[in-house]
Amino acid sequence: MKRVVIRHTLAPDGSPPLTFGLIDVLEALGPRAATGHWRAASLLYTTTDDQAIEALERASTGAFVPGDEILAARARLAQVIDGDLEGYIGSERWVIVRAIDGGRWEVASDDPAVLTAVARRFSVLDGAAIDIE
Repeated sequence: MKRVVIRHTLAPDGSPPLTFGLIDVLEALGPRAATGHWRAASLLYTTTDDQAIEALERASTGAFVPGDEILAARARLAQVIDGDLEGYIGSERWVIVRAIDGGRWEVASDDPAVLTAVARRFSVLDGAAIDIE
């Protein structure tokens, strides 16, 4: 797999403002994000109403959750701070989305079109696509 790293743009005081979030990253991936299924690990997030988001909670148990259910959480999801989400079409994993410390995201895939879509959507990229295992 290859990955790209995207970061939030720093504010004038040097702090990282939240310029995008999980839903923005998933939407950059295109229609497969909604039609595929997702599972999560070590997901830490905050909501606008301090209530858990059922779709993310199910995904965190290892259950496969339809992408459209995760995307529907847009209104309540304030921030994903840490965690991994794996996207599947059928039984094939096509992407990994990782949140790190609330300010950095990694997107990994064997599909170059996925990485290109992320690069087109987010202007702040940390290097070119690099190999990972």
